[in-house]
Amino acid sequence: MQQPGRSFLHAIFWVITCCSVHAQQSAQTPERDGEWLKGPTVEEVNLKVTVTNRSGQLVKDLTAADFTVYEDSKPQKINYFSAETTPITLAILVDTSASMLPAQAALHRAVTGLTQESNSGNEVALISFSDEPTLEQGFTRNMDRIYRALDHLVFRGDRTLYDAVFITTDELRQGPSPKKVLVVITGGADANSHKSVSDIIRNLEHRDDWIVYVLGFPGNKPMERDAQSDLQRLCNATGGVALFLDSADKLEESSRQIAREIGHQYAIGYKPSNPLSTGGYRKVKVEAQAPRLQNLQVRTRSGYAASEK
Repeated sequence: MQQPGRSFLHAIFWVITCCSVHAQQSAQTPERDGEWLKGPTVEEVNLKVTVTNRSGQLVKDLTAADFTVYEDSKPQKINYFSAETTPITLAILVDTSASMLPAQAALHRAVTGLTQESNSGNEVALISFSDEPTLEQGFTRNMDRIYRALDHLVFRGDRTLYDAVFITTDELRQGPSPKKVLVVITGGADANSHKSVSDIIRNLEHRDDWIVYVLGFPGNKPMERDAQSDLQRLCNATGGVALFLDSADKLEESSRQIAREIGHQYAIGYKPSNPLSTGGYRKVKVEAQAPRLQNLQVRTRSGYAASEK
């Protein structure tokens, strides 16, 4: 098991590296136009919403009038709405523990499929994790850099999954786009992390930036039911989803499925009837109804913690 001091020192080094790479790339990135920055105000709660039909297919042509937002069971007025297609910040967190070596080719295809199916304007970073997380490639729009980093991954050690997710979502929050997606590809359950899923969720409750997706498959042994439940709970809290596959060969198509979903989400903003300044945790629910469409399934984050002022 890792010593806490070593984990802490590595996290500091990793943060400094991230900030340095991001600063260098920001200086090289052309200034974005006003449309990129258009969005809800700071007084509003921002939701990223996925809608599917009864067959699980994405529903892409809804309007603001088709949605109802509830906070603590009370309807809220929608102030901002967009069928979101703008580029995003995409962090790909890949399991490089020793048991993943036989799945190296499948992992490469999954990351390649995810980026190929995504918006070409996305800023993408690649992070590996085993005993500790390592920034393999900072945010870039040049996917060749991501693919080169994939070719140089080293597979060894154990799987400190929760620590890696906590560090990534906490320290990459200053990414290029306000919409941030983390896709985790892992071949098994967490081992020896200092952080828990509950720690990650509590950390994310105060922010509206990250949506977490997980692609899990059996590496050297099937993932335990409790581990699957924990990862699904994490994804549900952020509006993402966890997919547990029975083979690494299914990773590529599943990663493309996630990319298509990320590219066809609705952005909804509302000013809570209960002012944010009063603080407290608020449960959020979104419903969608449209003519000729029945049993629409809506997914967004389950709630948030408002900061008292």
